Amino acid sequence: MLVDVVQLRHFFSKLDNPEWITPLAARGYFKEAPRPIREPDGSIRYPPWQPIFYLDRMAAHSEYSSKIAEILTKVKDNDNVFAISKMADIILKLDPQDAIRALPQLKAWLKNIERSSIELDAGNLVKRFLEAGQAQAALELSRTLFEVLPPDPAPEGRPFHIPRVNTRIDRYWYQQILSEISTDLARKCGREALSFVIGLLENALAFESAGRGPPHDASYIWRPAIDAPPERSLVEIPDTLLVAARDISEVLAAEADDNTLKELIHFLETRPWNAEHRLAWHLLTRHGARLLDEIAARLTNKTTFDDSAFRHEYYVMAKAWYSVLPAGVKSQILNLVLEGPDHLPAWIEYVRERTGSSPSTEEQQAYQERWWRDRLSPIKDHLPAELHATYDQWIIKYGPPEFDEATVRHSGGFVGPASPKKANDLLGMSDDELHRFLTTYEADDDEAWAPEGWEDVGLARELESAVKSDPNRFAARSVDFAKLRPRFVKAIANGFTQAVKGKSGPDWETLLHFTEAALEHRSPEVRGELEMGLLSLLDVGLRESDTACPIDLRGRLWAILQRLSSHPNPTPEEEKSHAPGFGDLHGYSINTVRGTALRTVIDYALWVYRSLGDHAILTRDMPEVATLLEEHLDVITDPTPSTRTAYGERLPWLILMDKEWASRQVQRIFPDDLNLEVYRRAAWQGYMQLPRAYDDPFRILRAQYERAIQELVSEPNRIDTEETNHVAEHLMEVFWRGLVNLGDPDRLIEKFFERAPISLRQHAIRDIGVGLQHPQTVLKGDAKQRLEQLYDWRLDQTEDAEELEGFGRWYTSGHFDEPWATSRLLKTLQKTGFRFHDEDVIGVLAKSAASIADKVSAIELLIKRDEDYWRIENWLPEGKPIIEEASRSTDAVTRGRAAAIIDDLVRRGFHDLRSLYPK
Repeated sequence: MLVDVVQLRHFFSKLDNPEWITPLAARGYFKEAPRPIREPDGSIRYPPWQPIFYLDRMAAHSEYSSKIAEILTKVKDNDNVFAISKMADIILKLDPQDAIRALPQLKAWLKNIERSSIELDAGNLVKRFLEAGQAQAALELSRTLFEVLPPDPAPEGRPFHIPRVNTRIDRYWYQQILSEISTDLARKCGREALSFVIGLLENALAFESAGRGPPHDASYIWRPAIDAPPERSLVEIPDTLLVAARDISEVLAAEADDNTLKELIHFLETRPWNAEHRLAWHLLTRHGARLLDEIAARLTNKTTFDDSAFRHEYYVMAKAWYSVLPAGVKSQILNLVLEGPDHLPAWIEYVRERTGSSPSTEEQQAYQERWWRDRLSPIKDHLPAELHATYDQWIIKYGPPEFDEATVRHSGGFVGPASPKKANDLLGMSDDELHRFLTTYEADDDEAWAPEGWEDVGLARELESAVKSDPNRFAARSVDFAKLRPRFVKAIANGFTQAVKGKSGPDWETLLHFTEAALEHRSPEVRGELEMGLLSLLDVGLRESDTACPIDLRGRLWAILQRLSSHPNPTPEEEKSHAPGFGDLHGYSINTVRGTALRTVIDYALWVYRSLGDHAILTRDMPEVATLLEEHLDVITDPTPSTRTAYGERLPWLILMDKEWASRQVQRIFPDDLNLEVYRRAAWQGYMQLPRAYDDPFRILRAQYERAIQELVSEPNRIDTEETNHVAEHLMEVFWRGLVNLGDPDRLIEKFFERAPISLRQHAIRDIGVGLQHPQTVLKGDAKQRLEQLYDWRLDQTEDAEELEGFGRWYTSGHFDEPWATSRLLKTLQKTGFRFHDEDVIGVLAKSAASIADKVSAIELLIKRDEDYWRIENWLPEGKPIIEEASRSTDAVTRGRAAAIIDDLVRRGFHDLRSLYPK
């Protein structure tokens, strides 16, 4: 019985025989994972479970799938998240029938692990179930994976609180996974899939209705257009579910007959929420040609005609189908408009309450005419001549319609309440009036729907616009304005920023005075919104341009940056909430004060460096920067890993300013200590934001590249696609430039291609092709020979057509000479039958210096590969000149091959090729 940790690691890392599964299970090696160890400081360690890595490798043996599933169903529960993540990996590799047996365990893990680390495995397993026809298993797992949970209670002392539903998995992955499987769910599960997602949507709307209840879901605000793409920057669960319901219902509607389509629309319209009714209208608009009577019924319904909740749906339905409706229906719709707004008396009363006096007759007439303009806009092309002329006069008088389909279609997310004053109104006030108005402003009751703290965002937008228009006016009293509420101060800072970019801003001494005053008077409860605006303003002053801050203000600027660099945002708790685990620490960091401040500190160093000249050295000429950056590398001083992304992202510039110092700090930026792994990974995330690899940083970080390659195997589910793509791009770039070679002692390039998944190897080859096709690319030195060597090696090593697909771009770039280029093209086609941009490749081949025999060989290989008419049709126009040239050859063998090609293609339906038969 093995008990020593070293023995266990050695034994299970070397064991490769699946016959050991049963005896090891009998001895209890798979009975339970090591329990987490809670340290006195509150941290948690998760000891590795060596047997599970062996079991993971054995999952590749399909004949043992059932046995492994049986083992996993008997593993005792505990909260070792690393062990659970590995077991989820194993379940994903099992035969779907066997994976079903492990569903109870997987569902329990999803429910019990906070911010589940197995979300991608669970999502991929749903896909596998669907592919294998296991629809009910897919739905069963989906019900747990996508379950919506009650919102957190409102914080004490915050009377206004917008509840947001919780989910078992990260909201981003919730959206990504659900959007990927929606179509397959619809096709494999039918109406049951729609009922499932609609149920989730209704739960989410009920949780977030804030006491309103159906049908008032405000979906026309957070999703103005049902057919708009999902909002990626602000993932909201109701919006995600509504998009999924839309996609599923689209699939069902496309395959439905008229009666089934009516049933589908009826199902949605009998649900309680407006969002579901709007979805029914959307389907009806898309498939209206079959159900014009249903469309007529809705467009003539006075209840929904002027309902803001259905404004977009009514507009697009009327615009799409009004012209083909019966004349009587058209008249009904037109009469609904011409009757005018029913709510005119309510509007008059509203104006009286707000202003103390009733609107004049002229104001009432203008309100009605604007209302008519807006309601006639979707059918404007079909109005009677006299009414159309009147409509055109309203457009001239009042401007374009308030509602525009294109505007709404591309809008989304929360934009805040409207402002009571426009920018011109603010500029029309005296300085004292403006200051008093901004100091005493309180949102009206009709803006109470806005989330807490957002009531004044509409006015802040207008204030920013006013400052941008007349920055010097605001600069004259900038200290007074710096004492306003933080959102207004940020708006003023943003206005100054835009003005400086437009070369119309105040002098930098005034701007720094404003910044200092704003920081002095900031409210302690504000969590960084103001500071982020101020940092954006300072960043403009550090750019190399005619708007840069003068270097003689260096001391004041540094004092501000030093203060912002110690800002408490982000805290470890905030970071854990927004970027759990290895999450998107870079994306989180650039939206935090301290993370942004550290980036601005490095930009400050570059500003000084440019001022002093290329002879400047960071530690000698900017010691304040070196000291501060070193302090923030101390995990006691700065415990949040996300701030490390700034060091990785700006590392090439640190090396530029002081290579010796930066080289010494690399060990602290990318620590080897496993307890500090999250800090290393954060810095690597930041570094991988760089679009290219630089020589000195690559040499210094070569070991980190090797580690990233190793993680492609050891942690495939933790590696972000964009991050690994950049690893591949960097490696191909430095290989191209000669910084790394095939046959190097560390075998960096060889290890990458040995360990990278097929999609990443494909990306690497394709990325070189993209670079080769750039019009300014010139292959210098031995670059051409190096690339030829790389491709010859890959062509010899792999049978994967996907990896070699990118060679099409290499070939069409024109950088490679004959006979190498065409010989590798033929060898690649013959070996893998891969598909690339055939028409481009064959077009270049036809004009190349290759022999006619080689050109004919390529055509023969393509015909052999392509059985379908449409595939041949794609490349045949470019291949036809080759066939014609071969048919006219003086060589009898070549003419015979051409005749055989023509015979084959004519039999497949390309009869126009008969004219090419050799004479």
